[in-house]
Amino acid sequence: MFVSGDDTGAKKAVTALLVSFGWPEASVLDLGDITSARGAEMLLPIWLRLYGALGHGDFNFHVQGARSGGQARGRPTVHRHLPRTRPAWR
Repeated sequence: MFVSGDDTGAKKAVTALLVSFGWPEASVLDLGDITSARGAEMLLPIWLRLYGALGHGDFNFHVQGARSGGQARGRPTVHRHLPRTRPAWR
């Protein structure tokens, strides 16, 4: 899950909320200030295409660090599956 924004406290609150939903904290990536949100928003078009191709929304993206030793920004690479939730509209 990506978080972006200019308010550090708000990003911490969102991260805590995501962790309370079951997301591993190491899977929440802070992309920086609010200008980085535009890039994350552009995942929606590919998500919609995947939804159309697969016929369901039971999938997710995974960011894999390529640094030696499985480390990305000093954190271990997470290989666990994220919580499988279905949208309320299904």
